Amino acid sequence: MLSFKEYQQNNAINASFLKACLQGSYQGYKYLYDKKEPSQDMIFGSALHHYILEQDSFYQHYAVMFKIDRRTKAGKEQAEAFWKTNSDKTIIDSDDLDKIIRISNNASKSETISNLLKQCSPEQSFFATLHDGYRYKARLDLVDLNSGVIVDIKTTRSADPEQFSKDFISYGYDIQMLHYSNMVLYNANLYGKMPELLIIAIEKDSEQIAIYDVTKICESSFTQNRYNKAINTAHEVLTLLECPNKYPKSIITLDLPRWIKEA
Repeated sequence: MLSFKEYQQNNAINASFLKACLQGSYQGYKYLYDKKEPSQDMIFGSALHHYILEQDSFYQHYAVMFKIDRRTKAGKEQAEAFWKTNSDKTIIDSDDLDKIIRISNNASKSETISNLLKQCSPEQSFFATLHDGYRYKARLDLVDLNSGVIVDIKTTRSADPEQFSKDFISYGYDIQMLHYSNMVLYNANLYGKMPELLIIAIEKDSEQIAIYDVTKICESSFTQNRYNKAINTAHEVLTLLECPNKYPKSIITLDLPRWIKEA
């Protein structure tokens, strides 16, 4: 299986780039060339993914920082020694590890999730050079090519159906899942039928879990149009020699905010 590091080294259009391009060429350019350090929420989400999907190798990639009083000389020395020893790993604190373990235990109590974990292969990479001449890639949390199922794990502020459906669109998750589907279709003999697309939505605060079928959303013309728009913007960004303007240079006429009009 291709490692995540090897996957990252392959320069191809991925879902994260497409989600940025959906916002505009400026955002796509910034994603491509201005790499940012991952936020604590992103680190937590990645650690949770790894623990659920590949628990056996978790401690090869993550080190746990237990509480140290760095106000003292001994505490400072202990912390410095820890960082030095684990410089090649991602650091998480003990409270986050405890939460990750509890969430994983909650997931294991779900018969549906347990079956998906047994049925699907974790962390699978797909690549394709399409008719437009560009190279694309995707790395899927879970996939079963035999039955045509793709599963993605999302940590979220709310797994409530109404709120999560809004966040699913707002964060471009529909683009991401459609991209995953397309990559699987290009690589597997599914007779052109879109795979079943499932999301395991995990509330970080409450540690509660919901499972959603998002296939209908992703096969809608709404998502297809958004995906095509993101593809076109990505092609444009890849030809740019400098960062484009975020806003038009011409004068923009402002109107009353929508919330005032609707009041």
